[in-house]
Amino acid sequence: MNRINERYLNEAVRIREKYLKTMDEIVKEEKLINDYKSKIQELMNKNEILVENNQNKLDIRNEMKDDLSEIDTNINKIVKKIEPLLKVVEQLQKESSTLFTTIKDKYPNLSEEEIQEQVLSVIKR
Repeated sequence: MNRINERYLNEAVRIREKYLKTMDEIVKEEKLINDYKSKIQELMNKNEILVENNQNKLDIRNEMKDDLSEIDTNINKIVKKIEPLLKVVEQLQKESSTLFTTIKDKYPNLSEEEIQEQVLSVIKR
């Protein structure tokens, strides 16, 4: 069996390590995101109660406007935290796919399973 060049295997390791690091960052942001989600839900519930209690429509409108602004702010905070991390994951998926294609082209005698076995053996180290 042909042995895949160390340069390609090292690239696979780099992609995997960067992926794991990025996923760790996403998990770390999970609590903050859940806090924002809870705040959003609280504001939505509050507005629902306001409407049910049939208060003055102008008061309801003003309060809902403020709350919607806060909801929007919280949503933007979530997006600002997660979007760059998701872009990194997307980029790593592309790099991984390109690497796999390159290896297949350089080593046409290796099956996909053999390529995966060699790459996984290095990643597991």
